[in-house]
Amino acid sequence: MRYDVVGHFAKYTAEGKFTIPVAQTFSLDDWRTALEISQSGRAHGKLILLPTAD
Repeated sequence: MRYDVVGHFAKYTAEGKFTIPVAQTFSLDDWRTALEISQSGRAHGKLILLPTAD
């Protein structure tokens, strides 16, 4: 990975010029399901684990 371009992508994202597709979100309790989907190659975007609201 070219880490020298990460700052550029962050700027483009903030400006709305670049988006990252989110396939699905999961609670932390469902991390195993997210892992299975990730390893299967069925995710068409990022899988996001959401923290619990304490």
